[in-house]
Amino acid sequence: MTDDLASLLARLPRLTGLEHDRLVVTVEQRGDPAAIGPLRERVGEAPGEALFGLHHALVRLTGHDPVLPLDRDAWPHAVRMAWAAWTPATEARPRVEDVEPLGDDRARLVVADGRGVVGIDYDPTPPGSTWPRWFKSLLVGGSPLYGVGSDCGTCETTLHLIGWPERPAAALSQLVRKRLGDVTALDRDVLDAVAPLLTGLRSGHYLAALADLDLELVNDPAASWCLRRHELRVDEEPFDVPEVDWPGTGHLQLRTTVPGVRPTFAVVLPSQDLAAVDPRTVAAHTARIAAGERPTAVVTAWVEDRDVRMDHPERFFVGVILDGHHKLVAYARHGVPARVLLLCRVEDSWGPPADRTAFLRAVLDSMVG
Repeated sequence: MTDDLASLLARLPRLTGLEHDRLVVTVEQRGDPAAIGPLRERVGEAPGEALFGLHHALVRLTGHDPVLPLDRDAWPHAVRMAWAAWTPATEARPRVEDVEPLGDDRARLVVADGRGVVGIDYDPTPPGSTWPRWFKSLLVGGSPLYGVGSDCGTCETTLHLIGWPERPAAALSQLVRKRLGDVTALDRDVLDAVAPLLTGLRSGHYLAALADLDLELVNDPAASWCLRRHELRVDEEPFDVPEVDWPGTGHLQLRTTVPGVRPTFAVVLPSQDLAAVDPRTVAAHTARIAAGERPTAVVTAWVEDRDVRMDHPERFFVGVILDGHHKLVAYARHGVPARVLLLCRVEDSWGPPADRTAFLRAVLDSMVG
């Protein structure tokens, strides 16, 4: 360990609040594994409000992403125990656990020691930033695909393309693609078949859902819910509306708003350019759909619930395609609701502390067709 790093770590017990978090982020972004031991010791003694930052730094430095309880009161003890038990020799075998079918179209499950090929995480903190962790991105293979905004409940839902990944997210699905040819129910056989895909995601609690979504292709910013949401806001001043509020790429979305207690929009973003899909593959899927088959696409998704500027309550259901770009284009062009397997990491969805899946379930119940 360098003297400089040792000096930074020695300061942690004397700091609180944002100052503590900033220093932890500084240590994290250095990427020096020599910090792992002192940070683990700090987890054992730090106050509860400092644990998230320390935990995040340890996940980044060790590559170990333990599954922690969703219950807010149980979380501090669990994170202390997780890092007290971890050693460099800890086996990290990705696996799917605690599978619980919930009827024919939903299931709960846990991904343990997920490989994190696809997942949402915080961006590196820019120099001089007020908040040590603020903006997030959806990453594929460690590279940011979409900027997805912040946790601020009064800020806009933000979705913008950063760059297409060198290795498409669809590479995760190659081993399970045949099994997803025509899925009619989300049974244990299907869940067992998609385990190789699930273990490529981040560790956490998941709600899996099989849904038929009435999707349309959107290539015009004016037609996207990302911009059209402003039309539905009551008393929004014209100067508040951005000139272009657009992810930066063509995508899919539900043709209508999602029924619910507040304006709710559903968008499905690609992980590869939809303008480059192979027409022959789309045509082949269209023929299968016309014949009554339901080829199944795979989408990772989450729900955001915001009160923008304390004036405009709204929800977004955001999906990112892991596999099935050609299938979804075929469904949209043929005008048939698309069969989609949704993999929703509960930790990424917004919801009340007592029931983290409440908003997610409400949107799923309202939008399936």
